[in-house]
Parts: sequence; structure tokens; C-alpha cells
Amino acid sequence: MDQTITSAAILASLPKLPAFPGIVVHILKALDDDNSSMTVLVNHLQRDPVIAGRVLSAANRSSQHGHRALGGISAAVSFIGMRRVREIVLATSLVDFSRQSQSGRFYWEHSLAVGICAQELAREFSLNLDYALVAGLLHDIGKLWMSYLYPRQHQQVIDLQAQSPRPLCEVEREMFGMDHCQIGEIVAESWGLPADIIEAISQHHKPDRPELGQLAAITHVAEAISNGLDLPYRDENQVVDLSENAIRVIGLDWHCDVHDLLGRMDARYQYARALLQ
Repeated sequence: MDQTITSAAILASLPKLPAFPGIVVHILKALDDDNSSMTVLVNHLQRDPVIAGRVLSAANRSSQHGHRALGGISAAVSFIGMRRVREIVLATSLVDFSRQSQSGRFYWEHSLAVGICAQELAREFSLNLDYALVAGLLHDIGKLWMSYLYPRQHQQVIDLQAQSPRPLCEVEREMFGMDHCQIGEIVAESWGLPADIIEAISQHHKPDRPELGQLAAITHVAEAISNGLDLPYRDENQVVDLSENAIRVIGLDWHCDVHDLLGRMDARYQYARALLQ
């Protein structure tokens, strides 16, 4: 590029992106208040027929009485529960945001896979499931910024890495002066996301830091697992080295049987991908 991208330039460019879904920030702020969270969700569902339809679809698929469809949002929320509804709203809002940002199919499918793998890891270790889902869904938001505002240069980064395999962040810094993690951190801070999610976005490619937080560690491991499981499949998928430090931070023991955990990740991804098509 002719000049290095600065933090000020990134902030000034944000109005050019589609509007970030405010429902995401509201849900994250309301997690400790069930009544507030319910109000936010119901109001949003009433205004958004697409998300409402997906909530109903998920409820009807889960119903043990498949011959009788659940007809209303209230019944659907009661049937599948607040947590499941939150997951659908968060995933739908962020996937639709990435689509509006003209990201390719692989971008949102990869982000969805990392979000689900992160959430299953969080479930395994009793950590915040909503934070894990959002961190995984947004871990590459810096790439989306690059591809939307500087598509030619972003494609050059992809081409350069394909021609001479090097760490992606290194190639990005040469092209933009920052890598997608640094850009993502600036974008996430401007959106008012929680500090743990911002750290996951900015540090998931630096998993060996001694002070690495649990959510950042989970996001790193989730991305490695999603690539290892080919979620989604593509010829260029690469299994990155798993950081021993990240594994230690979250307490994951690979010597134990993780078959069920990996199976849940795969099954949930295929289900969510079909629901969000």
C-alpha cells in the first residue's frame, strides 16, 4: 500500500462498513440480567422476521412432537430455552453482518465453525458460552475489514502467502502495516465489546503469551480444531500447531477421550450451517 494504515484511519473507515448489529452488544451486556435479556430478545425477534423464522425452525426441529409445529415465538422460546435463542440470535446477527460486508462464503462458514468449536470448549470447562461463541464468530473481523475496504490488497496478501508460505500476519503487516488481529482489536474496541472478547480477537495468533486469557486460548484451540476437522472443507485448509500454553490455560487433556467433544463440534456445525443457509 502507499501508506501504512493507522488506528485513526481504521476508526474513520468504520461508517463505510454495514452497521454492526447492536443486538449483540445488548445481549452481552444483559447476560447477568435474565429479565433484561429476555426483553431485548423478544423485542428484537418481533422486529426481525428472518431471525424469528430461524428460532421457530430450530424449535420445530427440536420438538419431540414433530407432527405438531410450534406456532409462535413465545412457544418457541419456552420450548428451546433462552440460551438456545441467544445462540441463534447471536449467530444469525453476526453471520448476516458478514454477508452484508460482502465476505465470501468461506469467511462466514469458517467463523461459524470456530464459534461453535469455541463454545463447545467453553461448555467443557464451564466458561461463558455466549462470550466464546461471539469471540469465535468475530475472531477474524480484521480480515473482513481488509476484504471489504481494500479488496485488491487483501487478495494480494492471499496470493503472496500462496506463492511463498509464510505466517499470514507477517504478510498482512507488510501490506497494511498491521495484521488482521491488530485491526480486529481496534474495530472490536470501537464496538464496545467486552475486554475478554477483544483479547481473543487480538491474541488468538499469539497463544504462547504467559498472561494469555482463557477466552483467547479457547479461540486459538477452536480454530486449530475446526481446521483439523475440515469445518468447512477446502483444499487450502491447514492444521496449525496447537500451542501447549493455550492447552494448559484452558485445562484440556488430549490424553483423555475427546471423541465425544469433537463429534459434538462437527454435528453442531453441520446443523447451524444448514439453519443459517
